[in-house]
Amino acid sequence: MIHINRDRENIGKFNDQEVADGLKSGRFLPTDLAWREPMASWEPLSTFTDLPPPEDVVVQAPEAAAAAPAKAGDRIVLGDCFSQGWESFQKNMGVLMLTTFAFLVVNVSLWFVSELAQTVMQMFLKNGGGEEPFLKIFAVAVGVFFSILTSTVTAILSAGFLWMFIKNSRGKAEFADLFSGFSSGVWLQILMAGVAWGAIMVSVALVTLGPGFFFTEKYGSPIPAALGALVFIVPMAYLSVGLGFVFPLILDRHISWQEAMRTALSTVHRQWFAVAGLVLIYTLMAVAGVFACCVGIVFTMPLGYAVWAEGYRRLFGDPKNSSAE
Repeated sequence: MIHINRDRENIGKFNDQEVADGLKSGRFLPTDLAWREPMASWEPLSTFTDLPPPEDVVVQAPEAAAAAPAKAGDRIVLGDCFSQGWESFQKNMGVLMLTTFAFLVVNVSLWFVSELAQTVMQMFLKNGGGEEPFLKIFAVAVGVFFSILTSTVTAILSAGFLWMFIKNSRGKAEFADLFSGFSSGVWLQILMAGVAWGAIMVSVALVTLGPGFFFTEKYGSPIPAALGALVFIVPMAYLSVGLGFVFPLILDRHISWQEAMRTALSTVHRQWFAVAGLVLIYTLMAVAGVFACCVGIVFTMPLGYAVWAEGYRRLFGDPKNSSAE
């Protein structure tokens, strides 16, 4: 009997003929993990090459079928990514657009609450509330708390948002995938990756922008500051493209933030310009949606990330080994 697991949820155990028929009908996906004695680990169903020929079965609608497993290290072709991203977007358009809308609403709401809290605290301090040391400390603490809360929730939601498009590319995503980052043992790794990325940005800024502004102030010439800004852009562009896959890697492979950052940088380095092209595509599509009375972003943004997800699969492939819970 073959035990089958999908997204860390047990589907059941089936004989060889049932599995073969299920693969043909779409009941089972090539990316579903499977195990039978005496295998040492779980493997995708696509590796079970000794299954019998499927019997005549009713094939499900094309939208229920999963994309063919991707192999890590495949060359990124922007045209292919766009066409396959469009296909994966079409098959689950409603869920992807709804989730994008919810993601944007939550982020805007968090930003609004954070700005409102800090504005209220500043008005409180200016109107005499800051004369008491305790009240002043409390006001500052409230502002810091809402800033940290906004950054934390935004980072975790962003991880789930990106992961949803990768999952949709492999099969079909659900609205609940938006909250995947809040899973136990995952959210902390996402936060640590966010903190590490922030520390990297500050370090690069100190090394590049700091001297430029110092010499600008000392000699009164804007040239050092301009040169510092130019030098700052180069490493930041490289790192921004390379580290853009860190959050979904943590969710996809269940690895630590350190390993995710190393894996992302080393993998993207080999096809950096192609990945930068993917980033440019979804950025331009999001901007186009904003110009379309802002409403269009609910359509263009998920389409852009569907294209991005195809690039992810070509870079990192689909899981080959995993343990099922």
